[in-house]
Amino acid sequence: MKPVQEHGPIDIRPATVADLDDIVNLEKKSFGDQAWRREILRRYLQSGEDNPTRVPIFVAFAKAANGETGFAGYTIGCRGGKDNGMVLDLVVSPEFKGQHLGRALLEQVSESLKDAGASRLTLEVESTNKPAIRLYESVGFVKDRLLPDCYGEKRDAYWMIKPAAKGPRPGP
Repeated sequence: MKPVQEHGPIDIRPATVADLDDIVNLEKKSFGDQAWRREILRRYLQSGEDNPTRVPIFVAFAKAANGETGFAGYTIGCRGGKDNGMVLDLVVSPEFKGQHLGRALLEQVSESLKDAGASRLTLEVESTNKPAIRLYESVGFVKDRLLPDCYGEKRDAYWMIKPAAKGPRPGP
């Protein structure tokens, strides 16, 4: 795995159990009654620590408008199938939007998925989430198909895919 990335005032690192409360609170704040349960998030955080294809949850810290540094977002990825890497969750706290945190987290989880052997990346996104769709398209994801009622009645999603870079990885 690559070392922790710093994107200017953004610090991204693998999550630890100490981050679980922040992750759970932001998940609830962002998704309400559709938020993942604490136990599911804990399992992703702790699963497969000895597994070379494991992709950690990444957390981001940044400065808010008030100048204080705080928990700003997280992303969850996992391997699925022979060559698929899935971005399962990407969340940025509203008070930290506009700092390119979503892009930084997406880059981090994408690199980790590629390092774990994924040759293509996938994700789903609610069809009304235009900012997220623009972000995903800007880094090479394309809409593959519509998933009707994925998030409930009349709440469709897009399944998006992106081929991962092929060939030898550049050196350090």
